[in-house]
Amino acid sequence: MRSGVFATLTLILSLATVSNAAPEANFAGWPEDWISAYQRFEKFVATQNENVPETDVTISPTGVITSDLPDSVDRETFTTAVFFQEGVDILEMGLKGQFLNGRREGTYAICLRTTGKLVGYQYVHPLRWFQVEPAKAVGDRSRRGTVRMIEQPQPEMDNWPNDRLLRYHDFQVLPHNNPLEFIRVNKKVSPKITLAVTNAGIIQRQKLDDAHEKLLRWRIYFNGHVVEKDAATGDLQHAVAQGMGSYVAFVGVEGPNGFMPVSNFLQFPLFPELDGHMAVVPAVTNADGLPDSVRAALSPDQLDELRTIAGQFKEADAHDRAMSYALDSIRLATDRKKQALISLWQEWAWNVGMVKSAITRINMAEETK
Repeated sequence: MRSGVFATLTLILSLATVSNAAPEANFAGWPEDWISAYQRFEKFVATQNENVPETDVTISPTGVITSDLPDSVDRETFTTAVFFQEGVDILEMGLKGQFLNGRREGTYAICLRTTGKLVGYQYVHPLRWFQVEPAKAVGDRSRRGTVRMIEQPQPEMDNWPNDRLLRYHDFQVLPHNNPLEFIRVNKKVSPKITLAVTNAGIIQRQKLDDAHEKLLRWRIYFNGHVVEKDAATGDLQHAVAQGMGSYVAFVGVEGPNGFMPVSNFLQFPLFPELDGHMAVVPAVTNADGLPDSVRAALSPDQLDELRTIAGQFKEADAHDRAMSYALDSIRLATDRKKQALISLWQEWAWNVGMVKSAITRINMAEETK
């Protein structure tokens, strides 16, 4: 039984965060703290590779998750499966769950995550990728497609998620940090950069001194694919240009074995507004909580269907789940452009509060200048 992974992680990962290595020539111009952080991260990755068994997770054609890791050891030690699509972590569930049930066709990634009181949250590498293909039976109303495991898209670092940057998430957790803190701050480097976003989708950051600035590079992903790897030197107001979709952004340095962030982890969507502009948090003027642009994409009959469902539920979570299922059916009956808009809202509806906090932080920072 691979439940020994939990005990193994406790010891080896705590030891792997210390580095006594001397600076190398290919770190020329780097501040000493960045060199130390990079070497600690590389030691952490090497220790994981040498001591932690690779993931054995698979998904059956019907969506059943299989792994030798225990679903639960005790109340504080358990394993979950995290699913990603188009650059967004769309779902986390226990290993006894079933992934399908209205999931749209497309490419997904799954990564197991262990949770324990000694090491916190740690992914079990590597990622596994799969395709959801539509149901083949004519007239099938189950909304269940089939799952087919596929190879990792290449180049690996040009796709989000990827193992290297998920390992950096693991690295940020130790010791005893909440993984959500990486959204706010990078705790492993100094000086550090804090990324935030305006509601118009402009990524903002503070300026470092010239010696540090010249080392910086962007790593920006759009719908899970890299779109920016250029120098970030002096770029303090960066407007993304890809339009509607999901974004992940880091600023970091390129070392001998790959990229390392020196910023926090910034993730946000861009929605079209009725006035033609784009917005991270879309305008909502109706009590049902749907963005105005999503409502405008629906027919009167579809809106009536949503109103009927909304009137049947009082408790908020049940209402939101019912709305999501209704949107699944409606999405399948619309054209591709509207499907993309509805899917984007379904992916981000649960995370709008997190995105609003990122906008609030940058606005507060602007006000205190």
